[in-house]
Amino acid sequence: MGESKEQQDSLIGEENYEMLKSLYDFKAVYPKTISFDEGEFFIMHQTSTRQRNWWQVVSMKGNIGFVPSNYVMKLKVEPSFIVGFLESSIESLKLVQENDEINGIIYREDLIKSLEQRKSHLEYLIEAKEKGEQNPKIDKKIANGSIKSAKYNDGNLSDDLRNDVRHKLPDEVNTNNHSSSHKSKRHSASPAPPEESQVKVKTNDNESQVKNTLVAKEEPTIVSSSPLDNSMMSEASEANTVTTTTTTTSDEITTISKLDHHHSKNSKKHEQKSSEVQHNNIKEEQETKVEVEAPEVYSILDAIRKNTNLSHEMSCSVLRVVLSELEAILPSSITPYLEPIAAHLAANLPAPDNMLGHTHDAQRLRIIFSELADYKNDTEQRSWMLYEDEADIRRYLSELVTILTDADPKICRHEMSSDQYQAIVNLVLYYQMETRWSIRKLLLKAFTAMCHLDYVAVDILLNSVLPMELIQDMLSNPKNVDLLQSLANMLTIIFSIGRKLPVNHQEHLRSEFISFIINLIENPLDLEFQEIMDDLIYLILSFNLQFTDADDNVVIEAMQQLQCAKNFTEKILLLINRESDPVALLKHTQPPINSVVKMFIDMYNLPVTAGLFYTNDNKVLIDIIVRQLSDLPAGEMIRRHYLELCRRIIRNTNYTEQQHRKQELLKIFTRIFCEDTEISGGDQQVCREIANEFPHIFKA
Repeated sequence: MGESKEQQDSLIGEENYEMLKSLYDFKAVYPKTISFDEGEFFIMHQTSTRQRNWWQVVSMKGNIGFVPSNYVMKLKVEPSFIVGFLESSIESLKLVQENDEINGIIYREDLIKSLEQRKSHLEYLIEAKEKGEQNPKIDKKIANGSIKSAKYNDGNLSDDLRNDVRHKLPDEVNTNNHSSSHKSKRHSASPAPPEESQVKVKTNDNESQVKNTLVAKEEPTIVSSSPLDNSMMSEASEANTVTTTTTTTSDEITTISKLDHHHSKNSKKHEQKSSEVQHNNIKEEQETKVEVEAPEVYSILDAIRKNTNLSHEMSCSVLRVVLSELEAILPSSITPYLEPIAAHLAANLPAPDNMLGHTHDAQRLRIIFSELADYKNDTEQRSWMLYEDEADIRRYLSELVTILTDADPKICRHEMSSDQYQAIVNLVLYYQMETRWSIRKLLLKAFTAMCHLDYVAVDILLNSVLPMELIQDMLSNPKNVDLLQSLANMLTIIFSIGRKLPVNHQEHLRSEFISFIINLIENPLDLEFQEIMDDLIYLILSFNLQFTDADDNVVIEAMQQLQCAKNFTEKILLLINRESDPVALLKHTQPPINSVVKMFIDMYNLPVTAGLFYTNDNKVLIDIIVRQLSDLPAGEMIRRHYLELCRRIIRNTNYTEQQHRKQELLKIFTRIFCEDTEISGGDQQVCREIANEFPHIFKA
């Protein structure tokens, strides 16, 4: 034979190539695992001695991840089948251009490279096999140990047989390296090397002995995932020992083979029985799965949170990690009891409705709200015990803030909404009567946490006396930096939903408050005030959201009195360039419009407030508008806002003189005009109005 030893080694490994086939459906609930349906094929990618019950595989779609070892079976296949499988996997992986990390295991390009190397290796083996079959055949030992005789075409057989012809068997047969601790799922043992058989040849002149090392060849068959014991394999090997005597003359070769197939047949029967037993064992495991309800899992989370003070989110993560680690170290027979628990933790598990009032956090919230209501009533009566209770009040408020921040949001909302949100109303009244800043500051933290949990809480605070109390506190304490920052942050959250203040509040709140804030921004008393400058600017941005009528906007009314607003204009230019909205603080509610863009639109509505920006500021703003209009697709409402801002800049500044980025704007308008979609109608109308209003710029 013409192949090298390495080629022959590979050929043997190829003939025993294994794949995995799923026995059941599986839904992934653990990190780095993959879901699959019954009957799917996989190739083994990597094994781990630590993850004894999990095998890392690659699917035909190119997905990589772990699968439970007792959900799949091994089978031997032809290399051509694996080549087709690898081609499908590689093609699926190449459909995505980015080199992302697949399932947190391996980067896409690395996986493609690995699969392509394996495919090239198999294609080489197939080609080597085809070339080998074209060579003259000699007697080969097949799987059951018998001798398969084949005649040579060459008549001078004696000369050929005088040569020492050997098909060298590799020192080690390449088999899959994965291991499993599950007793009922042992891996196939490496096939025992075939023994040397002596071929005795008699001729008219001499007698020679030729030792031929014969390579065993098996047909691809499905192999049980529970192979025979080593003792049984050895017994079958001994029973299949063959002695062959070949007598040759110049005309013919007579081959006599003596073979006992009895043990071979028994071996196959035992293998089939083992496969059936294993299959039944897996079915029994599936039937032993228990149903675990959400309240039972949530009770575990509640116990973790109560005993560790971890947040609800962290408690879910801890339980997920514990289940994952138990899965790795416990026998796979325990898996049916762990998987139903893990299934509830695919996301952070919210409290079941029937448990909302029975958890530890719910009980503590009811107690705290009740105690604080009593303190509020004591304050109304101006009891002599008021100041002696400060430590207790602060302790209750601190615990309230912690629970509202860390507990299950669903439980917090349930307790807050009890009795038509009376707990929030009581706390607002308590804030109004309380004079100590140490307690007021904790109340503000509680209000902030409530606003992040529930839109109704924000609406209640907006329509209460709280905004006026906060504004009055700011006006009364212009030099208290800590107080100003806390009050500004609270007001920013309340105004961020864009709802108008009640009419009775609007009558008392005119431009004086905005002038006070802008003065703090433009003329900070010391360095400490510069640290809270951003918070004060965010307050103005959120406060401005409620005004839809430009003629009745107290923010613009206050700015008309300014000669310069350098600090304010520089800060908001930075914000619009970053495309950020610092007022979008609440996950459950977004501002009706980007607060920064709205501030620019309102300020450029009048020449006097537009004049607060320098000419270079106007050019920078035009650059930002060109960039945004070039990137934003049709249907994005903010694109219309940028078009409106562009119109007001052209209208109320000296843009006609310098016409900065005129050609880019003209191209953008033309592109928007050419969009053939209904959602572009509003944007096209604004572009048309701009072109008609300034024909000397855009129609020249």
